[in-house]
Amino acid sequence: MRSTRAYYEKKQAVKELLSHTELGKDISRSLRGTKELVKFAIYQNNIFESLGLKYFGPVNGHDVGKLIEILEVAKLTDKPCIVHVRTKKGKGYSPAENDPALFHGIGPFQISDGKFEKFDALSFTEVFSNAIKSAAAENPKICGITAAMARGT
Repeated sequence: MRSTRAYYEKKQAVKELLSHTELGKDISRSLRGTKELVKFAIYQNNIFESLGLKYFGPVNGHDVGKLIEILEVAKLTDKPCIVHVRTKKGKGYSPAENDPALFHGIGPFQISDGKFEKFDALSFTEVFSNAIKSAAAENPKICGITAAMARGT
């Protein structure tokens, strides 16, 4: 329900209508409190919401119409937000679907069989990995955090 343009447009209209009188402002505060209770009952504990961010998702990233709608709604929000988009790596291309981490950040390859062309130079990931390992060897306080797809990043 919160992921539609109609919801945000109606919400803004109600806010505007209620903002003109003290009674309206009191009603608005009461509605906001009620809304927070309902959200907590439905979502329990969403880390993004508890940090004051609006959260939308997860949304199917392959449904372009729905994705555009969610992004349009995100533009209407009055605070920072997170749009959680789920996709399937390589959708429709079997070599990438079968080995998504390998196809995460890639260079040139043969589309017919998914075989990568050889480079003589190191990749950005290899250069960065070597530099961070070297720095960590000298400073034990360095801690590396990576994305969920560690092999691909």
